[in-house]
Amino acid sequence: MKIKLLAFLAILLALVILNSAFVVNEWEQSFITRFGKVVDKAKTEPGLYLKVPFIDQIHRFEKRILEWESESSLMQDMEKRYIVVGAYARWKILDPVLFYERVRDERGAKTRLDDGIDGAIRTEIAKHRLIDVVRSEQRTPVIEGGDYDTESNLLDFRLGRSAITQNILASAKERTSGWGIELIDVQIKLINLEPETEAKTMQRMSSERQRIAEKLRSEGQGEMQRITGEKERDLKQIMSQAYREKQEIEGAADAIAAKIYNDAYNADEQSRELYELTKKMELYEKVVSDKDTLLLSTDGDIFDYLQKEK
Repeated sequence: MKIKLLAFLAILLALVILNSAFVVNEWEQSFITRFGKVVDKAKTEPGLYLKVPFIDQIHRFEKRILEWESESSLMQDMEKRYIVVGAYARWKILDPVLFYERVRDERGAKTRLDDGIDGAIRTEIAKHRLIDVVRSEQRTPVIEGGDYDTESNLLDFRLGRSAITQNILASAKERTSGWGIELIDVQIKLINLEPETEAKTMQRMSSERQRIAEKLRSEGQGEMQRITGEKERDLKQIMSQAYREKQEIEGAADAIAAKIYNDAYNADEQSRELYELTKKMELYEKVVSDKDTLLLSTDGDIFDYLQKEK
């Protein structure tokens, strides 16, 4: 009986000792409540701590940076244009006791962050135009092939997305102050036009690109006609010049040939007779073909020449 009692007391003592200490890890922070009331400061450093067994309750919270992400929602910009906006944020718990008293746990914090950050985004988006929400810096469009019509509000850059997100962060920090948390960053991750507006915008962009394409095509046709006309003009000029040079060359060649013939004809009697014979033979060659039979008398010119040679 004594052995059982001692064993029971030993087990009870072990449970008391085990329940009197708790460990705080590097990634967490905690505090103790006794009957629902906080009885000590928050434990933010990792280590082994003591508490009253079976009475004190440990509340543990993340010390690392936590994330928040919104659902895409429909908002209006300054020009009453509906856009779909999505955002995300990063936050952490600075004062776990105050955090517990105000929002209870991380689930409650995310619910309240939905209202606080989303409200700040809606308020800031409503103050600015879509172009300022989308752009982060001023840009000058590069236009090639002429000046095209562009909406002036696309070029009228005022504040910019970076400055707007900073305003959203500042506003959200005011809304979440007193919760025992630090809102580190808020960023817009998604900006889309409302489906009906997007369809109209795409149709307008398509019509604008079609107009630009038609203008470029018309300019291209005009340039092609100009180049073709210049080519035809240059070709006629070249052909005319070539024909003139050909005629000059042929005329000069004929003059030289005539002079050679004339000099050869007037040189002496024998050369003249050879010239006449050559011309007659050329004439026979042009008039008589391989299928023709030519009958000549002994009084013909050829026989006269042969007789003289004898």
